[in-house]
Amino acid sequence: GRMLDISNTGMRFQIEENPPKEGSILCIRIDVDFANATVAIPVLIEIKWVKEVSANKHYLGSRFMM
Repeated sequence: GRMLDISNTGMRFQIEENPPKEGSILCIRIDVDFANATVAIPVLIEIKWVKEVSANKHYLGSRFMM
């Protein structure tokens, strides 16, 4: 997926595959770029809402669990 925006409580992202159901708990990785390296940070999220934009495009709203 592709992150669209992020806040201190959650994030909104776009996927082009079958979306998870509302209430699903997922472990995702957020890439953080530093001067000499990129670090993938694992994060638990809960899917709060799913919006179908087109046949193969969905926006998802999530809440950080940790």
